[in-house]
Amino acid sequence: MLPRGKTSIYRLVVLLPFFPAIGNTQPQVAAARAASPPRNIPELSLLTCVQRVLDYYPVLKKQHAHVEEALAQRALAAGGLFPRIQGLTSVVQTNNPVDVFGMLLNQRAFTESDFDVDNLNNPPHRTNFNFAFRGEMPLFNAFQTVSSIRSAGHTVEASRSQEDFVRMEAALVAVEAYLRVILWERNFALAEEIDRDSEKDIRQAEDLKQKGMILGADYYAAKVIGSHITQFRREAGARRRTARILLNILMNDDPQKQYRIRGYLPRESRANRELASWLRDAEQSRKDLAAVRSSIKAQETNLLKERASLLPRIGALGDVEENTHNLRNGGGSYLIGFQGKMDLADSTYYPRVRKALAGLHALQEDEAQLKDTIARSLAEAYEKYEAVCFNIPLVLQAVGDVSEAVNLTAPLYREGRKSIKDLLEIRTYALNTRTNADQLLNEAETGYASLLFISGTLDEKELREMERRLEEGEK
Repeated sequence: MLPRGKTSIYRLVVLLPFFPAIGNTQPQVAAARAASPPRNIPELSLLTCVQRVLDYYPVLKKQHAHVEEALAQRALAAGGLFPRIQGLTSVVQTNNPVDVFGMLLNQRAFTESDFDVDNLNNPPHRTNFNFAFRGEMPLFNAFQTVSSIRSAGHTVEASRSQEDFVRMEAALVAVEAYLRVILWERNFALAEEIDRDSEKDIRQAEDLKQKGMILGADYYAAKVIGSHITQFRREAGARRRTARILLNILMNDDPQKQYRIRGYLPRESRANRELASWLRDAEQSRKDLAAVRSSIKAQETNLLKERASLLPRIGALGDVEENTHNLRNGGGSYLIGFQGKMDLADSTYYPRVRKALAGLHALQEDEAQLKDTIARSLAEAYEKYEAVCFNIPLVLQAVGDVSEAVNLTAPLYREGRKSIKDLLEIRTYALNTRTNADQLLNEAETGYASLLFISGTLDEKELREMERRLEEGEK
């Protein structure tokens, strides 16, 4: 039985509802034999692919919106440093003795008759038009504004770091999808080549069987082996189409659009570093870890803000107003001064402090948990990459050996010293070995990319190096 590889869960979830034919294990022969993309279609490089994925990636756009939200919150907090000025206006009519008396005072409109006892007790109704400007300026507000600005600044840093992490995550997704297309293009080409040779061998064997020159048992056993090779070719064609569709979806392109993918899998893996070096990089470069640390700083500032809320608050205030009865004559007045206030008893103070402290402890535990997760992920990726690097020379040697076996078996078959069954078994081993070798080379590239991502160092420089390696890879 030929190996079928691994199908990632998210590929099936995303693609199968839209493209049910992908899962069909019995495609038409013409579809299974689809030729490689014509040479006049657009060429796609790794860096172009990554950039297009970054331009579309919805999660990255969402995180960018969070950055904009954090910047707006910081500007909102900084607004507390500046004076607040309001414009006020009102129109009031009343015959209440007290209010009428006050209106006459504000309008500078008292006459001698207004002091008549009867007018004081039963004044006629009075209208007052009021126009005013009122301003307040905080001078000291128990560090509330300064703390809010600092907390918002740390929140901006956390949002930007998280955005950088999501950008790196999107780049890794693009790299893996791009390499998957290269892998299945190669597997499909190998399967086509070996299936074509096998069909030719079987046609020759059929002629010999009809002439009685080979055993029927060998012929039918060879047909069974050939059917497995054909099945693998068909499945490789489906996987190839699926990989291309997934890449197009990631780039927000037409799922059926064809690209000529540039590059081939390198035949040598990249030299690994010590695990301690990867861990040091992760400690310094992981953007999600930096985001958690910025969130911790923001929460520490919030805790200080709550603890300082018991201090007094002092502010300046001013008021300029105009009161008139007929919009022509009236009186103006002003008020300036300072005011202070302080909570002598606040039942919410200690609960607020405890809540802020609990939030700080939770974030600190999040940091510790994330560091442990990073260390475990790095250790697993490191050991997996080490195993892949160790196995690559062995499997490449096996590729050379099986190629030599095919070259030696084919003449022996033509001389009658080997059966058609023996020849197709060797071709099957060749297909298995060569596709396994390509799978291992693909795992080497994706494994190193994963190490870069987990350590927080999957930057543009590393992406350019990956593209260079793919362009120098052997066809």
